[in-house]
Amino acid sequence: MDPNLKTIVTERVEQKSNPNITKYLNPKVIFGVLGAIILIEIVFGISTLMKDSSPTQVTPEQAIVGESLTDGSISLSASSTSIKIGQKVTVSVNISTGGHEVLGGDVILKYNPKLLSLTNTDIQTGLAFSAYPLVEVDSKEGIIRISGVAEGQNFKGDSNMATISFTAKAVGVESVTIEYKEGDSRDSNLVSSEGVDILKKTKDVNIEITP
Repeated sequence: MDPNLKTIVTERVEQKSNPNITKYLNPKVIFGVLGAIILIEIVFGISTLMKDSSPTQVTPEQAIVGESLTDGSISLSASSTSIKIGQKVTVSVNISTGGHEVLGGDVILKYNPKLLSLTNTDIQTGLAFSAYPLVEVDSKEGIIRISGVAEGQNFKGDSNMATISFTAKAVGVESVTIEYKEGDSRDSNLVSSEGVDILKKTKDVNIEITP
């Protein structure tokens, strides 16, 4: 019952129990008041039933919960697939979470140090994560390690994790590859908010170096 209506009914009951005002009331007034109260109660009850039976509206936020999830992926793309000795080529490390929210990710890349060269300063971290606690190059073994972490808000979507600038040293066909084996937590991975590695797909890149 509406609070205002409840107050009115209470006041009416108190008036009926007060002997000092009984003489001012007559049956016609009493029945008129009671009839009005009953009518209001009926209208209130019908409106409540109609409200309860109305279809539930689904908000956009509720609809997002049911979106389908796919596998996470890390892919490499090059600014050019054919360069000459002494020229630079940029390789982008791109990630896709497949609709998952991720806490962070690790990428381990391998390249041939006899054909390509780079240093730590040749790596620029991307916008996928807010912090990058590890950016490391082993120029002797040809290994790049990059770790990103989402601080505060988890990351979801497609974005660039890093951009790497290589310099061509010798003639040949070079493959920059992502170190990944399903189920191995020591290589490249994308960790979801549930602590699960969602990475299932990787894509390497080939670069031809000419004289």
